[in-house]
Amino acid sequence: MTFRGVGALKPLGAKMKSVETSSKGTSPQELSPAPQKQVSCEENFDQMMIDIQTMPVNQVIESALAKIMNVSNVVLWLVYENEKRFYSPTLSKSIPFEKSLVGYCYQMHLIQVTENQSSHSAYDEEFDSVGIPATNPVIIFPVTNRADKIIAIIELSRKEPIFTEQEQQIVSYYQSKFRIYSRYLFEKMPSLSTAKDLVGIDYLSKVVTKLESALCHFFNANYADFYLMKTKDKVFLHFEKNNDNPTIINEENLGVIGYALTENYIVNEPQLKAHKRYNENVDNYGDQSALIVPYVQEDGKVWGIALHGRVKTNGYTKLDENLLLSLAPFAVKSLSTSLHPPPDLPQLDDFEKRLAALLEIAQALSGVLDIETLIPTIMERACNLLHAERCSLFLVDKGKQSLVTHFQSGLDKALTIPLTRGIVGHTAITGNVVNIKDAYSDTRFDRTIDQTTGFRTVSLLTVPIYNNRGEITGVTEMINKLDGEGFTEDDVRMMHPFNVFCGTSLDNAKLYKASIDLTKQLRTLTKMSAVLGQGTQLTGVVEEILENARSIVSASRATLFIYDSNERITKQFANIGNEIKYGTMFADIVVNERETKIFSSMDIARLTSKNVLESAIEKLMSEPPPAEIFSSSNLSTRSSKSNLSFLSSSSDNNNSVAQQQNVNESICSIPLMDSSGIILGVMELECNWKIINEDMDILDCFAVFASVAIERANLKDIAEHGQVEIDLKHWLTESERDGYSVPQSFQLPQEVIDGFFTVNFDAPMWDGIGHFKVIFNIFHHFGVLQIFKVTNEKFFRFLTALRDKYKKVPYHNWRHAVDVTQFVTYELITSGYDKILSSFELYGLLVACLCHDANHDGFTNVYNVKAETPLGILFKNQSVMETHHCAIAIDIISKEETNIFASLNPAEYKKMWSLIINLILITDMAKHFTFLKEFNGLFDAGEWKPKENPQHFLMLMQMLLKCGDISNVSRPFELADKWCDVLCEEFFRQGDLEQAQGMNYTSDLNDRAHLDKPKSQIGFYTFVCLPLYQATAKAIPKLQVNVDQVNSNLAIWKKAQEDKKKAEEEEEARKKAAAEENKSQEEEKK
Repeated sequence: MTFRGVGALKPLGAKMKSVETSSKGTSPQELSPAPQKQVSCEENFDQMMIDIQTMPVNQVIESALAKIMNVSNVVLWLVYENEKRFYSPTLSKSIPFEKSLVGYCYQMHLIQVTENQSSHSAYDEEFDSVGIPATNPVIIFPVTNRADKIIAIIELSRKEPIFTEQEQQIVSYYQSKFRIYSRYLFEKMPSLSTAKDLVGIDYLSKVVTKLESALCHFFNANYADFYLMKTKDKVFLHFEKNNDNPTIINEENLGVIGYALTENYIVNEPQLKAHKRYNENVDNYGDQSALIVPYVQEDGKVWGIALHGRVKTNGYTKLDENLLLSLAPFAVKSLSTSLHPPPDLPQLDDFEKRLAALLEIAQALSGVLDIETLIPTIMERACNLLHAERCSLFLVDKGKQSLVTHFQSGLDKALTIPLTRGIVGHTAITGNVVNIKDAYSDTRFDRTIDQTTGFRTVSLLTVPIYNNRGEITGVTEMINKLDGEGFTEDDVRMMHPFNVFCGTSLDNAKLYKASIDLTKQLRTLTKMSAVLGQGTQLTGVVEEILENARSIVSASRATLFIYDSNERITKQFANIGNEIKYGTMFADIVVNERETKIFSSMDIARLTSKNVLESAIEKLMSEPPPAEIFSSSNLSTRSSKSNLSFLSSSSDNNNSVAQQQNVNESICSIPLMDSSGIILGVMELECNWKIINEDMDILDCFAVFASVAIERANLKDIAEHGQVEIDLKHWLTESERDGYSVPQSFQLPQEVIDGFFTVNFDAPMWDGIGHFKVIFNIFHHFGVLQIFKVTNEKFFRFLTALRDKYKKVPYHNWRHAVDVTQFVTYELITSGYDKILSSFELYGLLVACLCHDANHDGFTNVYNVKAETPLGILFKNQSVMETHHCAIAIDIISKEETNIFASLNPAEYKKMWSLIINLILITDMAKHFTFLKEFNGLFDAGEWKPKENPQHFLMLMQMLLKCGDISNVSRPFELADKWCDVLCEEFFRQGDLEQAQGMNYTSDLNDRAHLDKPKSQIGFYTFVCLPLYQATAKAIPKLQVNVDQVNSNLAIWKKAQEDKKKAEEEEEARKKAAAEENKSQEEEKK
């Protein structure tokens, strides 16, 4: 996860002893990086954004800057504008605005660099020596929000050397980053419902109980405490749940809370007892984390709210600090009012009613979708809420850089004024709330509107409106408080949540209006339909679709990824707009989960940080342990019907993650599927705001067009060149086609290939092109392709033709053919017979494995004969399916392009086919018991001589193939059980057809409703499998391991049968007892 985009670093010219640069930081155009330092800075900032989720902001920033700048001292000073002080959470110190280099930096809004801080004209020994030696070189820079309001000052120092111009560029880089992400780092808003929970008037003990419950619930805290310091007489009070009279505490016994209140600073400690002012006699819960926030009332009283401990998580974050600061006024109002209730109607009661009214307003506004109706409704409700004479609403038109006015009365139509004009313009640009009692005394006030309407503005309150993307979309202007006293702080607190509702409602109304304009969008879709019908190249069609999709939702990027189902990888095909920052990470998730997803900025941060962690772990496992490992810190899911929900819970190009992440960034990824539901790719759009349902409706349409375009292009390629030609071009280079070595795309690590020679092989894990990789590497291991001069191209064509002949039935499919081939390979290597069989015999055995079930229809020979299918009629009284498999193999290998026996002379050709046909025909289970009887008779009579008798050697090879054909029973039980389920499904499929045709089941295994799985397997293992594996172990003793595994699996099936029988007996006994009980009760009634 990299937050790139504000520029990077470049070395400058000559050194400078002192410099002052703009507080906005260096622009992207001004910065061109020194590559190594750039990567370091970006990685450092990435880690900072990860750490900020779990650590206090001062610790994160100071630690990160100390590391990248190689300095010994870093101090983050937070700006407390109301108190006109700077405060350092790390040093637990505060200094006034008008003093020190920090204050000078704040006043000048400029970066300050000096070789010796004590020589600077603004140096103040009392304050500048706090944490920084007097003679050290320092660099101090302001941190601003997006409205260019300074919210913090950062001071860096070291003993030597002085700060270079390159380091000043690094500071400017971070200054720009902090400005972009200021809201994420420093500013958050509280929950309205929580604020309402904090307001109430009652007995003091009940209010304390209510406050503690609300705060603990909201912050997941274990405990909450409340304190009051009366500054005049230094009296400290502690408010407790079960006491209507607060407890007076001596100042010397106050510990950390007293220090926080007297110094007016926030304490945020992972463990309270680690604080230097900790007093074990006073400070409770020393082993737990603590967050203490002071709040100063207008009368000078300082209140303190302390949270202790945290459920499930460790410590409190900067977000928690901001939230508690925002909620403190509500809690303090309840405490102060309950401590000294007013003699008349309590003002708190009115405040609580107004909060309740806010919730009603939220409901009312949410139901209004017509913007022309909504705006007067907003203004009317605002006037009633704040008891104002008039309300004006100004909506921002960014395109025209203007404000469009809407009035409750006075004008018949809206006026348009420049965005920079008046107090309203100031709020629209900066986001600052302005509250003045005499508008005409403020030089910013624009009297034009008063002069136009004839209205006289006296008191004025302007509050910004934000949309759901965090942008200022308007300003509410409250005019003339009816009591003539001006608007209060309570009014300001009311307007913040009121404007949240306004922003949401205005967004909804705009979307409603947009839906009326859907006709325009449909014209675009019609245009897309025309493009699809023009026969344009796929690239051009896709780019046209992406451009229109990007335009519709004003996305910064639109990308189409193609999914290769054979390689199981996602690749970029086309991109419009900004460069891709995260590779195929999000597209891969959508491919795997097969549904549309909308990733919020938090999702992106979480997933990219998780990727950093996984990469670090992977590196740790494959290399010597590094010095340190990165640590990691809800996905929005949307169905095809545009239902969004949060999820509770990689790619080849994840290196591209090292770029900038926008706080409001969101990514929408839509899977593209063909008419059969197969994933073709992903259409992905990236926006700098939240993507909502209404956006998705139109994007779904574009996704359909993209799917159709890809599917048509694929079909066109197949029609022109054939699928095999396309696949050959994809998997084999021109130089590899005539070679015999494993093609580069099919090469695998040796440890993976070694897995092909074990009994633990799991064929489904290699579905798709993976099966070709397995077969190529097995044949290459035995060297048969080179010996028999079968080129890569010919073998690829043969495998493709054979694979395509296998039908998509549950069990007897291409996967089964690969599985059997692998198991026979395992048998050969385990037994050592790979050294005994000739290359000719090995080649024939492996080819027979691949072909032994070619074109199997999933039905048994018995069914084909009884049902009189064409195959049953054609091959009646012989091995129906096995003969058919031989015919299919002969048909494929007889074609020139797939003739893998082309190098054989006529005698060898006849001998090879004789071997393969005899191997395939023996897999007919009708011959199973006769075959075993013949072998056991020879072996028991001492006449088994495979080294001397070619027929006996053929029987040995047939045993290897027969074991491979039912190999599932001799694999570990987890695999055996999975294969059993697949085989049962094929039996059920035949049984369903038998029932539909009015036939009796040809086997009890075909009865879907009454199958006893353990019982059926016990019979199959005991009477079919074990005799075969035992006979094979007689002939090849080293394969006794297979007998042991079959017996092990059989024991598990027997245990399952016993457990099933026991459960049935217990159930029968329970029913019998219940029946007897019922009978007894009936007799008693009689």
